Amino acid sequence: MQPEPAYPPSIRARVHDAAIDRVSRFFNATLDDIFVELLQNARRASATQVTVSATLISPDRWSVTVTDDGAGIPDPAVILSFGESAWTTQSASLEDPAGMGFYALAKHGCTIASRPIDAAPAPAWHARISPDAFLGKAIAPVLPDDTAPSPHGTAIAFVTEHNPDRIESSLAAAARHYPLPVLFNGRKMDFSYFLDRAVHSEAWAGLTFGVYRDRYRAYDDPDVNFHGLTFSAGLPTVECIDGGVWSVRTDIRACPEIELVLPARKEPVVNDFLHRMREEALLAIYRAIAAHEPAPRLSYGHHKRAADAGIVIQQPPPALEPWRPPVADIEHWHAPPGWDAPRPSALLMTAEPETHHGQAIWRAAERAGVSQRLFAPDRRLEGYPWYDAMPRITDFSIDVTHGGRTHTVVEPMADEPAPTEPSAPTAPFKFDARPDAIAIRLHIAESAGRARHLQIPADVLFMNDEDCYVTEIDPLVTAASDIDADELAALIHRAFFTPSDDADADSHETQKSRFDEEAMRIALTLLASEDEGLRHVIAQAIWREVLWVMPRDRRVDIAVADGKVTVSLGPAPQAAEAPA
Repeated sequence: MQPEPAYPPSIRARVHDAAIDRVSRFFNATLDDIFVELLQNARRASATQVTVSATLISPDRWSVTVTDDGAGIPDPAVILSFGESAWTTQSASLEDPAGMGFYALAKHGCTIASRPIDAAPAPAWHARISPDAFLGKAIAPVLPDDTAPSPHGTAIAFVTEHNPDRIESSLAAAARHYPLPVLFNGRKMDFSYFLDRAVHSEAWAGLTFGVYRDRYRAYDDPDVNFHGLTFSAGLPTVECIDGGVWSVRTDIRACPEIELVLPARKEPVVNDFLHRMREEALLAIYRAIAAHEPAPRLSYGHHKRAADAGIVIQQPPPALEPWRPPVADIEHWHAPPGWDAPRPSALLMTAEPETHHGQAIWRAAERAGVSQRLFAPDRRLEGYPWYDAMPRITDFSIDVTHGGRTHTVVEPMADEPAPTEPSAPTAPFKFDARPDAIAIRLHIAESAGRARHLQIPADVLFMNDEDCYVTEIDPLVTAASDIDADELAALIHRAFFTPSDDADADSHETQKSRFDEEAMRIALTLLASEDEGLRHVIAQAIWREVLWVMPRDRRVDIAVADGKVTVSLGPAPQAAEAPA
């Protein structure tokens, strides 16, 4: 015979008694939580107004009473029935109340007094509910109460250590977008419509979308309002290519399909409806953009998505950011000067040269009158016919000619061999004099699959890696170049200066100053003489380290020979004679 199974033949969901012991942990029990829940309960009870008062009962305790003029509570047992609500069938069908909000007071305890709107079967009553009563460990006697709100309504009082300013602050946050008037100590709280200042609004599935243009939005900024309870549902934004952001918020009127995570209801349940809501919110943004004149510049992806939904948005006219070479010090990179319409001869710089090669290419392009043809690629535009048809600079190579011989010193990336086992590094090719010519060859791919080259003359090239030390920088300057030492030093700075952010490093300005001194020495040594470069370095060192101790009104001569330093001082200026 088969042994009897050790498990039951079927199972059914149930709530263990121990769950009641933990209900006080379901809410943070902050003033914010309490006010949100009590205001929502008042609204569901068809109240027309909520009044809140705070009374000092001891040096560090305040009694807070929240009173509404709603329908009241006919059955007191419902308030301690976790998961059960006494709302009308209509309210339940529109909002799917969970019957948990009252438990936000579980840690505090409270006193509740209520007078039902129909007092014949259920007269006014009150009950003192202790924290133990919330947990099912004690009973809460229900007594008649002629002082309950009249003609009907509910009053809930609890004790807090927070002062009136803190109480008012929490209440103001809960009441800001709450649809009913809320008074605190007789003063009406401020109200603002959640979709105020929207440039476009539309209704969908029991809620209203409001679309905004260039509205500042913090990281945790709520985008959904549920009758005063606000939270973030991750509604979409649309960023325009040339700046500006379109965003959307929604105000829920009657939408049972949107489910909130219990018990605090501070975030939505991720379900099919939420996905559809986000999609419809995006389409609302597209419709707002389509009605805007002039239409903002959208990525092709957004443009196509709108078109697929039947929303016609005007295509942006051709425009791109001019290409600018990268700089080594990215903290001091400057954005290209706006957008420009590409000319028929325009080229997309899709190649990504290293910083020192990029600086050399840009200088050569400027000297050759080609720089205005170079534009930065923008993948957001891929799909627009005008963008896809543009020729692209996909690669480059550099040749150096000297003594009748031409050497390719920078190979195209596509021609580089695949990486193999590491081998000993080879020293770069060295020229013993300034070369006769440098030619940069830009490799261009046409939209039809054709390839061509654009060759431009250059006068400066760097023969070392971009991450070398400043002392290893090896500029190559043609013999006929008209570049001066200041220009070359500035080019070296843009191509190589990267400050260290180590804790023991000098300041940015000190690092920059010392780098620029060495860059100028390199430039002078190459363009003038080694002695001139050395004189510059010595003069800079004296200016930086010694000048501050020298008298400003006397000549100082310093001589160094055989490791000995001799200092001569000129005569001191004559003191002015005192007037007779």
